[in-house]
Amino acid sequence: MESRIAGKDFWGNEKMELCYPTISAYGKRRENSSQPITLLCVGYGGYIKGYDVVYKLYKTLSVKYDIRLVIAGSLGHDYDSYKEVTREAYEREGFEKIQAEFSNDPKVVLRPFRREQLFEEIYPKADIFIQLSRMETFGYSILEAMSFGLPVVSCEFTAIREIVEDGVNGYLVRSNKYDVDLNDYRVNINSDDWGRNCYKEALVYIEQLIEKP
Repeated sequence: MESRIAGKDFWGNEKMELCYPTISAYGKRRENSSQPITLLCVGYGGYIKGYDVVYKLYKTLSVKYDIRLVIAGSLGHDYDSYKEVTREAYEREGFEKIQAEFSNDPKVVLRPFRREQLFEEIYPKADIFIQLSRMETFGYSILEAMSFGLPVVSCEFTAIREIVEDGVNGYLVRSNKYDVDLNDYRVNINSDDWGRNCYKEALVYIEQLIEKP
């Protein structure tokens, strides 16, 4: 099994073994304190990846800091693949408005990138990796970001809590409670509470990383 959460029903079986996925060590990130702080998100699906929360974080942080935001992905939603998300919840967050604002903001890049571009141009120039997914299995983009030495701000659930050691290589948002055994959310991902809780806690962590790199 690739994570403890994936193999939760099989532990104790001597035929099962935990084998974490690995990736190549791609390179190093930029070391230039005179440049603006670049926040990076990677992935497709605005609601699933929590880009509505990222939008609110960016709006707040940009008032106080010289920052840039790169979202290597898109804001749409695939209802066939992620039936857990309701149309009401997705439409409530106003992704059309977010898309329009991001498109008109010279400090924001929102578009897909080829994988070679990610590894050669995007990850090396980033400073903080943000992964505030409402749903996730393993989180390979977290491994990719960590391979470049990026601190990670993510949510504590599924295999993510096996990748990110809170306070060591990143921070874990814990306000979005779930049941440890069943891995079910105690805060519904379609509710306002999820985004509100995530925003408040992630803001504290990102500010800490900006002010004490």
